[in-house]
Amino acid sequence: VFHWREFTYKKVPPGPSDHVKMHFELDGSICHIESGEAKRQQAEADAKREAREERQRALVAKALETGEDPSAATEPSKMGKNQFNYSDRAAQTFNQTRKERCVSTVPPE
Repeated sequence: VFHWREFTYKKVPPGPSDHVKMHFELDGSICHIESGEAKRQQAEADAKREAREERQRALVAKALETGEDPSAATEPSKMGKNQFNYSDRAAQTFNQTRKERCVSTVPPE
């Protein structure tokens, strides 16, 4: 736990008898900008960007050869297949309608 007054992380609960168990722990995916992993990720991103720009240049050149408008030359989008079948009745929830329930008694005479 981060202690804001001291700007440090404190072990909770402190002491030799630790009663805290971590049932789930997730390490972050942050890496330093000068690390080898960050440089590799940046190189992959640059390669993908260069490949996309090269494909766009090829499409514009092809559009100019055929006499089409080069600004309208774009890559065909690759839409993924829908993974869910919403037509299944089991996938659809049924909401029960609210019924008014009341009890009325006749007071004794």
